[in-house]
Amino acid sequence: MTTQYKNPLIYLPVEIKAREFHGKLLFALFAAEAGYDVIIGKQKEVRDKLPGMPPGIYVDKSTARSKEKWFTRFRRLGNKLVAWDEEGLVIQEEQYIKSRFSEKSFDHLEKFFAWGPTQAEVICKEYVPAEEKTVLAGNPRFDMLRPEVRGFYAAGAQRLRVEHGRIILFNTNFGFFNHFRGKEKAKEIFMKSSTHKGEQFIVDWIDYQEDLFKYFTEMIPWLSDSFPDHSIIVRPHPSESIEGWEKEVGGFSNVKVIQQGSVLEWISAADLMIHSNCTTGIEAFLLGVPSIAYRPVLSEKYETKFPNDVSTNIYSLVELQKVINDIIIQGNTNKYTESDVLKQTASRYISNIDGPLSCETIIEHINGIMPPCLSLGGRVVRWGQILFDRLNQIRQRYVKNRKNHIDHVKYDEQKFPHLRREEVDECLHTYQNVLQRFSKVQVQNLGGTCYMIYSKK
Repeated sequence: MTTQYKNPLIYLPVEIKAREFHGKLLFALFAAEAGYDVIIGKQKEVRDKLPGMPPGIYVDKSTARSKEKWFTRFRRLGNKLVAWDEEGLVIQEEQYIKSRFSEKSFDHLEKFFAWGPTQAEVICKEYVPAEEKTVLAGNPRFDMLRPEVRGFYAAGAQRLRVEHGRIILFNTNFGFFNHFRGKEKAKEIFMKSSTHKGEQFIVDWIDYQEDLFKYFTEMIPWLSDSFPDHSIIVRPHPSESIEGWEKEVGGFSNVKVIQQGSVLEWISAADLMIHSNCTTGIEAFLLGVPSIAYRPVLSEKYETKFPNDVSTNIYSLVELQKVINDIIIQGNTNKYTESDVLKQTASRYISNIDGPLSCETIIEHINGIMPPCLSLGGRVVRWGQILFDRLNQIRQRYVKNRKNHIDHVKYDEQKFPHLRREEVDECLHTYQNVLQRFSKVQVQNLGGTCYMIYSKK
């Protein structure tokens, strides 16, 4: 089928499928209704398609220093750039600025969509010119937690309950120590991508996570023995080694290590959730599920404030056992989930808790951005960039170390498993039923994991 692009284009790459896809697809549906053709898919595949596609608005996931060269290339292809930061909600100010923010990257943007006041203040304090481009918008991922949208996960949560029974969910966040490619490789990766104070900062972070990892694995036998009728679901972070967890918990019949599926379905299906410095603590709070921040090791340098602020903080195994018994056996969930103070805390970090959806706010601000009509000089630059990109792709095929390439492909596939047409269609139909809109929105596969979402006239 020949694809005709009659509307302005939005390019919407997805890095981690389980984390981002549903929220970004929801954004794509709103954008299609607003008159855009949206190209959504695996980040690398969307990037690879750009040289052969018309200019559009590219939505990136951060403004880190690593984006500087990419952003320059995208703009040479005639695109306009906007961004939000998928990892910009749970932040430590100094670390965030060093590892997730670049003035050069930010200067390429037309708009930056901040999670809320806290992130915006951190950025604008560091770089005053950012104020003109920064919009308090929340994030489409958290639109999924709103009462009017969360029905999207109802059927999936019910399937999980039928399959696994009652669930105690343990969301892990040990990507430095228990990395997919090993902690030494993790150190190398984070040293290259980070502008922290030096190697010791990363080494200490790995050591901190290693200490926490031991405490978390020590709780598993008690959970398994105390709640034999529950499934204890260990859900590793996408960057973590599944095998590392399976070695620790493989001897317990009711403990399962599962990384597949949306975390919001798992949270919705759970009786309670346990985490460590993880965004899922915030998601559980907004979904009304008891959330425990287990903190047997304390660190001002490496702990994250917001998830702990909206969770029940526990510092020892004895205290943990008491609270879990109170929730599971006594059924006292309300005192762990309902608090006006916690809602006020959350509003400092998230701007789309109520009012317009994040998707609506972002599209409102994108509407004023139009890709340029390239001059003759601009077209020459564009074709020069296309030729450079093609030659670079050919070079990379031949210079890659085979083992490292295979490891990278496996890691990449763990972060973004294949996206089938049936899966996209099922999500579209669920959104149509839950929100009673998007009836004219259509889906077209462009090859691989890339799909065009558009509205039929």
